[in-house]
Amino acid sequence: MSGNDLGCEGAKAFAETLKINTTLKVLKLKSNGIEGAGTEAICEALKTNESLMYLNLKYNDLGYQAEKSVHEMLKVNVTLTKIILETDQINKVLGEHFAVDKTLTRLTFKEHKLGLEAAIVLSEELKRNTTLKELNLRDCQIGGAGMAHVCEGLRVNQSIVRVNLERNNLLEEGAKYLGKLLTTNSVIRELNIENNNIKNEGAGAISAALKTNDTLLKLNMNANNISDEGAVAISEMLKVNKALECLSWEYNAVNNAGAKALGEALMANQTLAKLKLYANELDDEKARPIFEALKSNKALVKLRVADNKIGNGCAKALSDALKVNATLRKLDISLNGIKTEGVNSISSALKVNKTLVCLSVNGNGAPDVDEDGNPEEEIPDIPGEEAKGEYLFSEALKVNKSITDLDIGGEFIRYNHPIGICKALKDNRTITNLNLADTNMESEIMIPLGESLSANKTIRKLNLTRCFIGVEGAKSIGEVLKVNNTLIKLNLDTNSLHKEGAKCVAEGLKVNTTLAKLNLCSNDINTEGAQYIGEALKVNKQLAELKLSSNFMQDKGVEYVCEAVKVNRKLTKLDMSFNRIEKELSLIHISEPTRPLYISYAVFCLKKKKKKK
Repeated sequence: MSGNDLGCEGAKAFAETLKINTTLKVLKLKSNGIEGAGTEAICEALKTNESLMYLNLKYNDLGYQAEKSVHEMLKVNVTLTKIILETDQINKVLGEHFAVDKTLTRLTFKEHKLGLEAAIVLSEELKRNTTLKELNLRDCQIGGAGMAHVCEGLRVNQSIVRVNLERNNLLEEGAKYLGKLLTTNSVIRELNIENNNIKNEGAGAISAALKTNDTLLKLNMNANNISDEGAVAISEMLKVNKALECLSWEYNAVNNAGAKALGEALMANQTLAKLKLYANELDDEKARPIFEALKSNKALVKLRVADNKIGNGCAKALSDALKVNATLRKLDISLNGIKTEGVNSISSALKVNKTLVCLSVNGNGAPDVDEDGNPEEEIPDIPGEEAKGEYLFSEALKVNKSITDLDIGGEFIRYNHPIGICKALKDNRTITNLNLADTNMESEIMIPLGESLSANKTIRKLNLTRCFIGVEGAKSIGEVLKVNNTLIKLNLDTNSLHKEGAKCVAEGLKVNTTLAKLNLCSNDINTEGAQYIGEALKVNKQLAELKLSSNFMQDKGVEYVCEAVKVNRKLTKLDMSFNRIEKELSLIHISEPTRPLYISYAVFCLKKKKKKK
């Protein structure tokens, strides 16, 4: 029920339900204007509730008294494992609590302004705690000096395995303290230091420590202003490190020397399985040594080089590598400048590669754009059947037997013979997850796609987010739902369906027997569209998760859906947030406590308050 301005009265209604509910695991009440009294009521209920494991009260004005209620509740509650409060000040009471708590395994102080003084207090609590597994200090303004104390606490602590220090302005000083910690710590498995401006010197300090550290498995160094010098240091570490399995090194600036060193490291490293290099200004020259390394590397299973400047010049090198590489399973080269020639080169490799399972080429093939986002060249018409010989991607889909997860959104399909691709999908027997998001799905594409989906027997997940399918596209989807018996997840977020499109989808839902998850957010279906969906839910026997947020459904539309939930025995998760629900509505529980649920929004139904006489 996020973002519905429930206030204290709504929170109290939830509290009454929590006292009797025995199945609810997750409760999200962020951005609801809940103040101290509302939080106190929820905490009182959680003293007896034995099912809730996750509570999110983000962006509510809790106050000190409410935080004290949280502390008192946690002394008694034995099931809650994650709580997100995110007030403006550190909760010292909660800090005192988690040192002795025997059930809390994850602690989030995300977006608190901790500073040096609070970091000292936290350090002492970390030394005493023995149950915490995860520490999230994202955006807490710890700074380099505060990091010294946090590291001291982590040096003593022997239970925390995941640490998030993203956006804390650690700088080189904080990175050096982390380096010292990593030389001795044998517990931490995952470390996130994204966006801390540690620069080359900080990267060098951490890299030096990881040459001997044999426990850290996952490291996030995104957005740290690391250039060639730091890249070389990290690469030298990778040559000798025998533990690190995942390195995220995005939003930095890798130049020629750094890229060359990284390529050499990949040829020597035997353990790194995942490498993320998103947005690193890699052009054809810089990316070439990385792709060349794939010919001999036998450890890497996932490579992400999206949003760089890779073009046709390096597509051939990638193609050659994919023809001989036998270990890479996931490749993301989306949002680069690879045009038809380069796509054809990669397509030739897909015909012989037998290990690649997930491929994202999203956003390639489209014309270059200027600073204002306008195409620098005239957008061509959708190529017809006669042009299929110029585009090899559809032919690759007919031959390839390994790819199961395919992302060809971002207009890729439009510029690489969509009719041919749609026909290839009709007979494809391996793809199970298809992403077409952010593509202008005109009728010339939507009609053959609908025909293919009606016949396809393997695609289980389809993403059509922001595809501008409109009412006409919704008609095709409705017809697909009537006959397709393999699709289990469909995302139609932001497609201007309106009430007419909602009706088409609803008609399909009435007879569909396989779809389990449906996203209809931000489609302006209004009250009437909600009524159509509600009618479908009364007869549909399969849908388990439905998202209807931001649809201007208002009170009556929400009531239509909730009335259907009373009848529907399959739906277990429903999102109706941000639908202009008025304040004069109160919340009542509509499902018996024993009904098996994993619902964060829809265990509650809206009912108008009786007017006082």
